[in-house]
Amino acid sequence: MPNWCYSDYAFTGNVDEITNFHDKLISLTSKECVPSGFGNSWLGNIVDGFGFNYNEIPCRGEVDYISDIGECCDENEFYITVHTAWEYKNEMWDKIIAKYYPSIEYVFRA
Repeated sequence: MPNWCYSDYAFTGNVDEITNFHDKLISLTSKECVPSGFGNSWLGNIVDGFGFNYNEIPCRGEVDYISDIGECCDENEFYITVHTAWEYKNEMWDKIIAKYYPSIEYVFRA
């Protein structure tokens, strides 16, 4: 059994990309896309839903919370909380954002 790493992320970007990213995360964590011991909120569902291979990107963990979208400093933002095995798992977020959401940036605390 791993030690769990709890991480908070804040994603900011233009309204269209933030809205699309937020809505897709809600959708991908609302149903079990890929069977796992984690259930609907498994990070592998997100990796798979964005077209990546969950066997190649570290994603052992799950989403605990997704906030609503808010506005701050002329940008839109939302927050998520996840827990992952042993350490934070940023590679998945980096790959998703690089491929689909060039305006989005994030900061995190683990």
